[in-house]
Amino acid sequence: MQTILITTDFSSASAHALDYACALFDGKNVQLELIYILPVSVSYTSDGIALTSLQQEIDRAEESLDIELERVHRCHNALQIQSRVRTGSFLKTLQEETRSIKPLVVVIGTSGFSEVYLGDEDPLNALRKLEVPVLFIPASAAIKPITNMAFASNYSFAGKLVPIAEIIAWSQFIQADSLQVVHVDQELPENSPQQTNGQAWYQEQLASLNPTFTWVQHAKVMEGLTGFIADQNIDCVMVVPRKYGIWQTLFHSSYTKALARLNRVPVIAFPEHTQA
Repeated sequence: MQTILITTDFSSASAHALDYACALFDGKNVQLELIYILPVSVSYTSDGIALTSLQQEIDRAEESLDIELERVHRCHNALQIQSRVRTGSFLKTLQEETRSIKPLVVVIGTSGFSEVYLGDEDPLNALRKLEVPVLFIPASAAIKPITNMAFASNYSFAGKLVPIAEIIAWSQFIQADSLQVVHVDQELPENSPQQTNGQAWYQEQLASLNPTFTWVQHAKVMEGLTGFIADQNIDCVMVVPRKYGIWQTLFHSSYTKALARLNRVPVIAFPEHTQA
C-alpha cells in the first residue's frame, strides 16, 4: 500500500488541501498521513520552562490533528488516515520524511500561494527540493475528479533527465480521461528544430498514454501556459522543475507562485532525474 503524505498548518487552505486529497484518493489503495511540522525556535534548550512550553504546543497540535481527522472521517470513513506532529524546519523535516517513508506524493496547500508565508520557510521550495512528487492545492481549486490533465513540457530538455516513468505512473494512477502535452515557445515549430525533435521524443516516450500535443506560440511562457490551461479547462498540471538551466527560472519563487495563482488548478511537480 502506498502512502500519501499531507502537510497541514491548520489554516483553511490546509483544510481545503486535505479535503481535496481525501476526495481524490478515496477508493484507492493508499494510506494517508497527515503531518504538522512545528517550527522549533533555537531558544528551546534544556531549560525546563522552555521544554514544558514546547510540549504544550505539541499537545495542542495533536488535539488539532484529531479534530481534522474526525472532520474528514465523516465524509471519507473508508480512508486509512493517520496523523502525527514533527518538530523542526519545514523543508528539512519534509526531506527527512520523504526519504524515510517514500510517499507516492506529498500534498501541500497554501493560501493561494500568496507572497506572504508565516512559517519558517516558504513551502513552495518543496516543489524544487523534494525527491518525490509534490502536489500543490490552491485554496481556490474546486474539489472534483481529475479528468483533464496537462503536462507542461519544454521540448528543449527532452531526454533521460525527464522522469517519464513517474509521469506515466501518476497518469495511470489518477485515471484521467485525457492528457494534453503543451509546449510554449516564442517560435513556430518550423523554426525550432531542436524543440520539434524533443516533441518527437515525448511522443514516443508517452505513447502508452495516447496524449494530444499542443504547441502554443507566445512571447511569455507563463502567460501562454496559463491561457492554455484556462481555455482547455485543465484539472491538474504536471511540471518538471529543472534544477539547472534556462527553464529553472520558471520555477523560482515568484514564477511558481504566479503559475499556481493564475491557474487556480492543482500543480504536481516531479523531481528531475539526476545525471547518475
